[in-house]
Amino acid sequence: MLEPLELIAIYDSSLRELIAFNWSEVYAPESSDANIKFRHAVIQAVIANPENVPLELLRDLFDEETRFAAEVGGTNPILRPLTLLMLKAGGSKYLREFLEYRERSMDVACATSEIIFPRELSQQLLQECQIKLAQRNTVCESRLWEQGIKFFHWQLEKHL
Repeated sequence: MLEPLELIAIYDSSLRELIAFNWSEVYAPESSDANIKFRHAVIQAVIANPENVPLELLRDLFDEETRFAAEVGGTNPILRPLTLLMLKAGGSKYLREFLEYRERSMDVACATSEIIFPRELSQQLLQECQIKLAQRNTVCESRLWEQGIKFFHWQLEKHL
């Protein structure tokens, strides 16, 4: 088994199964996510040492943590700094994923709403949502970009 820092150094999508939400099929008190301890150790290492973390890893960790949160009905506090790090490091690269994954559950939406994004980042992501909304979209895509516009307008209001 790799150590968290080793995984960070060599990560690509072929290693995703090591951090993937892996819920037991049995819905009972003993059900658990087999990868949660390692995934959380990786997230903590990423937060402690954010330099040179592959953007793909940040996105995949956010994806798997939001899957977990949707299943168990709650979020871990490490979701907030992970989210902020993903968007700061990647800018609009994973904006669509951020907006889609935050809708997986009310818990994820609330946890990500508690984050205070830097003003410049909020402005950048708001502009990207506006650009995307102006393009040809399906109804679902338009709704996603409209939600993003509302979210980042609201983020900017936090700075007033």
